[in-house]
Amino acid sequence: MHHEIQADLIDGQFTPEDARELLIDLFSRKTNFHEIKNFSANERFGKDDPVHINRIHALTNSMEQLNRLFQEVKGSDKKLVIRSVVSISVAGE
Repeated sequence: MHHEIQADLIDGQFTPEDARELLIDLFSRKTNFHEIKNFSANERFGKDDPVHINRIHALTNSMEQLNRLFQEVKGSDKKLVIRSVVSISVAGE
C-alpha cells in the first residue's frame, strides 16, 4: 500500500514583515526541534547526533539568507510570494 499526502503549508502573498514573522518563526521552531533532539542524544550517548547538527547548520544558513532578503525588501510595497508544500509518505514503500 503506497500512500503519499501533499499538504499546502503556506500558499500566498505576504508583506515583507508578515513573511519574516512567518518564516523566521517556522525556521526557529524547526531549529529548536533539532537542538532538543541533539541535546537528548548528547545526554544519552555522550556525543552530538550528526543528523541533527547538519540540520541545525542548514536551517541557520537558510535563516541568514532569509534575513538578507528581508533587509532588501524592508519598507517597500513589494509582496513576497511563498508556497510551501509538505509531501508525506511512508518510508520503504
